[in-house]
Amino acid sequence: MSAVMSAAATAASFVVNVEEKLFQNRYKVDHGRPHIRILDAAVCSNDCKTQSCTFVCPASCYKAEGNRTVTLITDGCLECGSCRVICTEHSNVAWEYPRGGHGILFKFG
Repeated sequence: MSAVMSAAATAASFVVNVEEKLFQNRYKVDHGRPHIRILDAAVCSNDCKTQSCTFVCPASCYKAEGNRTVTLITDGCLECGSCRVICTEHSNVAWEYPRGGHGILFKFG
């Protein structure tokens, strides 16, 4: 019985922290040429009721401001495309692959 409890304690002490894993990645910013942008900020403020991009982005690149504007900070983008998928109703996200040598540099994979 103590071996089972010891295994459970070992498993419980091995908790994966997403923020620590994301910190391992590096991002090379392409200054002046972001690979992603909001096409029309007014659509985010006036037409998009849910502003889903602000909570679906795993890197938290989108922030909802108090006046219903959405701010996009591309540094740290994981290039997963979640924002494009979630914004199909308004198609208000322009996304392209970063130029060679720029963008996310995954440390483990």
